[in-house]
Amino acid sequence: EDVELTSRLINQKYPDYNSVIPLENEFTLKIKKSDLQASIKRMLIFTSNNYQQVKLTLSKTQLEINAENIEHGSSAKESIACEYIGDAMAIGFNASFLNDVLSHLDDSEALFKLHSPTKACIIQPVTPKENEELLMLLMPVRINN
Repeated sequence: EDVELTSRLINQKYPDYNSVIPLENEFTLKIKKSDLQASIKRMLIFTSNNYQQVKLTLSKTQLEINAENIEHGSSAKESIACEYIGDAMAIGFNASFLNDVLSHLDDSEALFKLHSPTKACIIQPVTPKENEELLMLLMPVRINN
């Protein structure tokens, strides 16, 4: 195979990426990836074109997803079965970013590790592939209650 690799040498200290990975994410959400992706795709229709914000309300057995477009006076709400361990929480995400993250998970279920509505969320496959460690970070967006 003919492969050419081009890279750029950066003569600087590389940022410590470990410093942005939260360690205190004690709450966990386990959910079927395809259900969440389908719901997010439907919710995108009801989001503002600029922000594409969805609100996730977490409870022990149910994830409620809300989207609202104030400019067009439209809104939508759906619920999905889940397994959540932690305090009840409402957290906002950019729906497109969330869908992008989910599309890179090669598992039927997604595991979200959370701490609060203002801290980064860790998203991983529930069953990681052998010899592969995948960890994705998604920053929440501020929501109006």
